[in-house]
Amino acid sequence: MRARTPWMPLWMCCALLLAALPAPRLHALDLPIAKIDSLSCASFAPGPDEALVLAGADLEGVDRLWFSHPGISAAFVKDKAFTVKVDPSVPEGLYDVRAVGKNGVSNPRTIMVGRSQAQRRTGECSLALPMDIALGVPVSGATVAAARDHFRIKLRQGQRVTVRCAARELDSRLVPLFSVLGEGGRRLASNERREQLSFTAPKEGTYLVVLNDLQFGGGAEFGYRLLVDESPILEAVVPSAVQPGMKNRLTLFGRGLSGSVPAPAFAGRKGEPMEMLAVEVEVPPLDTLRGSADATLPPSAAGLPVFVYRLRGPSGASNGLPLAVVDTPVLAVQGQGTAGAASAKDQPAPLVPVPGAFSGFFEKGFGGTRLEFDAKKGEVVFAEVFAQRLGFPSVNAFLRLEKAGAHLAEAYSPEQNIGGPKLNLLHNDPTMRMDIKEDGRYSVVVSDLSGADRPGTTAVHTVVLRRDSPDFRLVAALDPPAADANDRKVEPRGVTLRAGGTVGIRVVALRGGGFNEAIELGAVELPPGVACEPTRIPAGKTEGVLILRADPGLAKGSAVVRLEGRSADGKLVRPASVLATGWTIADTNLDTASQRLARGEGLVLGMAAEPAPLTLAASVNGAPEATVGGSLEVGVKLTRVPDFKEVLKVKAAGFAGAETVKEVDADAKTGEVKVKLDLGALKVPAGRHTVYFTTTGKAKIAGRDVVTTAYSTPVSFEVRPPAPKAEAKPDTKAEVKPEAKPAVPGESPK
Repeated sequence: MRARTPWMPLWMCCALLLAALPAPRLHALDLPIAKIDSLSCASFAPGPDEALVLAGADLEGVDRLWFSHPGISAAFVKDKAFTVKVDPSVPEGLYDVRAVGKNGVSNPRTIMVGRSQAQRRTGECSLALPMDIALGVPVSGATVAAARDHFRIKLRQGQRVTVRCAARELDSRLVPLFSVLGEGGRRLASNERREQLSFTAPKEGTYLVVLNDLQFGGGAEFGYRLLVDESPILEAVVPSAVQPGMKNRLTLFGRGLSGSVPAPAFAGRKGEPMEMLAVEVEVPPLDTLRGSADATLPPSAAGLPVFVYRLRGPSGASNGLPLAVVDTPVLAVQGQGTAGAASAKDQPAPLVPVPGAFSGFFEKGFGGTRLEFDAKKGEVVFAEVFAQRLGFPSVNAFLRLEKAGAHLAEAYSPEQNIGGPKLNLLHNDPTMRMDIKEDGRYSVVVSDLSGADRPGTTAVHTVVLRRDSPDFRLVAALDPPAADANDRKVEPRGVTLRAGGTVGIRVVALRGGGFNEAIELGAVELPPGVACEPTRIPAGKTEGVLILRADPGLAKGSAVVRLEGRSADGKLVRPASVLATGWTIADTNLDTASQRLARGEGLVLGMAAEPAPLTLAASVNGAPEATVGGSLEVGVKLTRVPDFKEVLKVKAAGFAGAETVKEVDADAKTGEVKVKLDLGALKVPAGRHTVYFTTTGKAKIAGRDVVTTAYSTPVSFEVRPPAPKAEAKPDTKAEVKPEAKPAVPGESPK
């Protein structure tokens, strides 16, 4: 009889499966770098100075705060405590703050500037003892684990109010759920996991606002800013793209819009009426928009110029909606968002010039919005959608190309995350390349694959049509490159450069329009004592490392450095957006990193006078030249404090194929190693290339286990084509017969 397999309980099966998974890489603590985990208050306003206390790690010696707006300043009080002053000229909105001190500059945290200074959450805030709040006065606090916060407010009959709870925008872990309760605890309105709700009091009386985390989490990292006022709510803006340096006409859709008219085409959530309002908005020039986004933008929006619009009025400022900034006129498409408009399929498709853009609401269902354009045989036209990257996360856009009713091509969202597990650059906004085969009129249809389930309000799209236009955008990820496939930790960090040392910044390129060339990486507006050694992202690759180097006498401080990339011909120059991480994720396989784009006009660089404990320096003898198929030897000098006793592995990087160069070991007594680059085996083509070297060392410094990565100065070298073979010369030793003389009449031949 066949033996019966023993029964195994479910918990044991799960344990075995988990054990079979590769363990995440264990990290020692990094060299001390200031890190902010939370703020005692994230809400400020013009008026008297307000207290702010930092909580985090390695904040010893922090005596200054950096803000992304020059109108916000702080005075040091004592250990981790400051007073913050906001100038009246600072607009309401979101701004970054960083700590600066002995251990460099910290990661950013978000603060919100409003009209009124905030109350601090006090007392029990329970159902039995709620906290009294006033209209227009925000409350700054943090939830308590396994509990709800209760706030009491008085309203007039028929008074419409907006209840907002800022959390995600403030880099908080909180996923807020909040409701308005009436008599007997009856729920009258809830946010449905949105950032705000609109509520009209059915009668005069006292109402309760109840707030908790989705999973009832709590603690300092679950901070919020709760505000009840009469400010407007924006659901959408059409068009969702604007032109810089000029007035743009926009149609706003939302609630509480003073001077608005009804928008009957919208049912709204649970039948709430929707309003629409036409406005003219002056959009600043493009160069003043970079880094000033008053919004929480995902990493996938890197390099996309954005203008954030808030409707401001006597009752307060609305929520901010990001609008794409484009260099072409934008056609606002008639659709279900306009009063009395028919479905897109019942109207003639508008004709859009190329280059050009159109914007409107996604239709319900899968029918989509149809646009037409004219093109000639041999042209290449690109269509790109902006929707999810502009704050509509549930959109799953889809593009279709047609001619005379015949289906020609289609495009979906990108399937590959080029940023890897530590940098999520995925989004649902497709780009379609259209190779035109014959002259004529073509149709582009944009639709939402999730539109069938969309209730009432729909999301907005902008589609930009361009001719063949190779381009790229850059995002600087401050987390160091992954050491191996099991390195899945992500944590908030700033960039700190120590005296005599180097720092490497991972830069990822989002290529578009068929751009496949090498990208030269560099930095401008460097402070004294700091230099940038140019590196490059090789042709066809998506990332590289930009290296900053400090002089031995570097002074403590901070500076804003602009990172940029250039095409080889110098015609394309693009600034790099900078990544900000919300909180530490031990394993990206188990949790999604909370990441956004940092605010400010560049990279905030921290400078520490403390010498770097581990450095590399690369050099070559003579002119750094080689021939295709030849070799090149590079010397790498190592300087380290005695604490680094383990063998260091020196790795090559920079040019395509450098990752296959064999590592060179350097023990504690080795001051220099030689690395030979076999250009033939590496298949390095003719042209200019860059190589640099890196190593990671572990040590116990001042009783603390640390790990640090050092980068060498890059070395540029030229690989020349092989010399042409000399042409074969005739053999001079071959017998030469004398030329026969012509015969002369009358002479006999000899």
